[in-house]
Amino acid sequence: MANNLEACQSSILAASFSPDCKKLLTANWNGVLALWESGGGKQPVIILKGILSKEEEHEEEEYGFRIARLSEPISRCSLTSVRFSRDGKWFAVGAANGWVVIWNARGGEIYAWEAHEDEVVSLDFSPDRQYLATGAVGGNATFRLWRIPRYDTSPGHSTIRGEEVFSDDKHARGVWAICFSPDGRRVASGGSGLSTSIAPRVYWVDTGERAGAFFMDITRALEFSPDGKLFATGDDFGTVKIWNVEHGGKPIVEIEAHKTRVETVSFSPDGLRLASCSTDGTVRISGARTLEKIEECSFGNPILTCRFSPDGRNVYAAEISEYTDYPDIHVLPQG
Repeated sequence: MANNLEACQSSILAASFSPDCKKLLTANWNGVLALWESGGGKQPVIILKGILSKEEEHEEEEYGFRIARLSEPISRCSLTSVRFSRDGKWFAVGAANGWVVIWNARGGEIYAWEAHEDEVVSLDFSPDRQYLATGAVGGNATFRLWRIPRYDTSPGHSTIRGEEVFSDDKHARGVWAICFSPDGRRVASGGSGLSTSIAPRVYWVDTGERAGAFFMDITRALEFSPDGKLFATGDDFGTVKIWNVEHGGKPIVEIEAHKTRVETVSFSPDGLRLASCSTDGTVRISGARTLEKIEECSFGNPILTCRFSPDGRNVYAAEISEYTDYPDIHVLPQG
């Protein structure tokens, strides 16, 4: 998943591949949420139409009633982040007005609530879907962890919103990347600021306490390795770094992998390779522990997100062309 209001001239601000890489979820500045087939084609399933036109608003007035949806609070604002759950059964959407909505991937909203006072620019589900972590660019707390309740439709029960577990306000300029560890015991957040107190931060999910201290990093992309022992970050300047989760401190290795901002980092299923993509239009495959380059592909426009297929044989990448409302999805075979 990647997100950035100033990423490029395209209206698409955020994108997330499904775990099987067969679909790509995109969200744009005028509120359109769309699901694309990775096999190609420009005709997506439109989940949210976005900001209603004057004709549509007038038509609703004529009917004299409105069917309220859980997504109603985000139907008239920019959508700034999207994320599939690890099992692909749910996805979450964050909006510029601070709201988040969770959908069942088979159709229909499940939960919705106001998570922040400002734009929600990063999201991640815990592996068991019991928690949702959210990051915003401003407000009283730029990071929050939410417990997702079990769905209950019995009389007298309301389960449309999450329950806040803990929060943090140390990311002075926003939380741009969030990721849970594979075992769900830790959650990491990355952002930017002027103090060593802000990035990256790793928390114990059950207590909210910090799980180690890490050297200052302006983090835009973040992911744990499959064994949970390492995590990778990408920053505003094209640098990719590998960190030891247990030891903390400075990164194990770092390299100038791209010319401009890193949008996504993704480990291969076996943990031996790392894919990274950037607004400079490149996708780089590196050794996960050395960051030595294995392969690099260049495209004409920013790459908003990339992901290894479940078998590790392909890397899927979403190129966002300027002034368009659709992504170009590339499949990069891996030898």
